Amino acid sequence: MPANRKEQESPTDHTERAPAVGVVAPGPLAGRLLAILERDGIAAAGPSRARRLDVLIVAVEGLSSGQSEIHRARTKHPSAQLVLVVSAATPAEARQLLVDDVAGLVLERQAEATLALTARAAFAGQISYPAELMPTQLRTALSMREKQILAMVVMGFSNAEIAAKLYVSQSTVKSHLYSAFTTIGVGSRKEAVALILDPNAGFGTGILAITDSS
Repeated sequence: MPANRKEQESPTDHTERAPAVGVVAPGPLAGRLLAILERDGIAAAGPSRARRLDVLIVAVEGLSSGQSEIHRARTKHPSAQLVLVVSAATPAEARQLLVDDVAGLVLERQAEATLALTARAAFAGQISYPAELMPTQLRTALSMREKQILAMVVMGFSNAEIAAKLYVSQSTVKSHLYSAFTTIGVGSRKEAVALILDPNAGFGTGILAITDSS
């Protein structure tokens, strides 16, 4: 699936040259990321040393706290494909990044294996995100009971109504909801419903279940 809706070179241009890659990261992390790219055959530098970048890799401590850094990077290099490196991300944050046209997401602990691959994918016009943050993985990560309870939340049932329908206690419902919310990266019923049903960034009802059948 193409990652970029900006103007970019033709496929022929991509096959004839190596990508111009810039890295923005704090302190020692910048050196580590540059070393990983160099080891895997990608010459990269700080963005101030590059005339025009194809891919800009930005490492931030957190997606919320790093918004100003991300905005500065995009303003300075509007035509570059953006790849973010973060220590952690939730499925909700990953989905929003997809909507925001971020071509790649790399978890810092996986950078050795995935950074260069993600940079090359972004240069080729592809999207690269950790599978663990995608809906297909959520279907496996959520238990059948969690899917059932989430489905009833989406349908508007209260905890008491869910407990009565499933013949469990309300404390059990709350426990399943807490686990489900943690898995999908939200903190409330309202956020869960919005994330599942959002037509652009939502997971969709495919992660839910009403019956016990798989």
